[in-house]
Amino acid sequence: REVRTKEFCFIDLNPTNEFWFYQHIKGQRSDVEHITLTYLDNEALSPEIVDSIEQRKNRKGWWQVYGLGQLGEVEGKIYKDWQIIDEIPHEARLERRGMDFGYSNDPSTLVDIYSYNGGFILDERLYRKGMSNRELADIIKAQAEQVMVIADSAEPKSIDEIADHGVSIVGCQKGPGSVAQGINFVQDQRVSVTSRSTNIIREYRNYLWKTDKNGKILNVPEHTFSHSMDAVRYGLEGYKEALNDDYEFNLYGQN
Repeated sequence: REVRTKEFCFIDLNPTNEFWFYQHIKGQRSDVEHITLTYLDNEALSPEIVDSIEQRKNRKGWWQVYGLGQLGEVEGKIYKDWQIIDEIPHEARLERRGMDFGYSNDPSTLVDIYSYNGGFILDERLYRKGMSNRELADIIKAQAEQVMVIADSAEPKSIDEIADHGVSIVGCQKGPGSVAQGINFVQDQRVSVTSRSTNIIREYRNYLWKTDKNGKILNVPEHTFSHSMDAVRYGLEGYKEALNDDYEFNLYGQN
């Protein structure tokens, strides 16, 4: 894209790890100016956002990146080693959609989950606030391919209303330890994300474990960047349960 730009390009980054900018641009070209700006330079930030940022000063890795604007590695990151790809391969198979509900404060999210070559590909379909259940149903039905949607079972009324509009949708399975088990399952998978899935990528990079007042990492995920991450977990766990059901049927259900 640079060769089609007449005057200049801006690159905005939160350097959670070294990437192509550090390898091919910074220190390698004479026509590049590198400026470090932090939240303190943004006069439009509300006191609530500033307070939220500064409450994480005890998280050394996070603060180095998001507080000081320096290159670092965010500690307490839940998922790692996901790959970003430009396109979904033709051979990939759409298996499930994961959905997390929101409205005023949180977005509703919808994620397509493809199986491919022993791993999974995630593709963002929706990340938006203020969506009614009818609007959610219309968006799902407008997709070219229809598969089972696995949604947050904490909202059975929303699931029933969406199902009444002709969508194949069920609630995820929840119980003691289900969140940790689901995260462990997702961690064990080889995951790729399409480059157009900007909110999934942003949440993946910022999905962290909570810490106590001493900075000790707890086995509980933070809520702030959990929306599409929850949708991914619901969808993948639903796919796993379907595979287990098929296996048990083949093992015990046939004569």
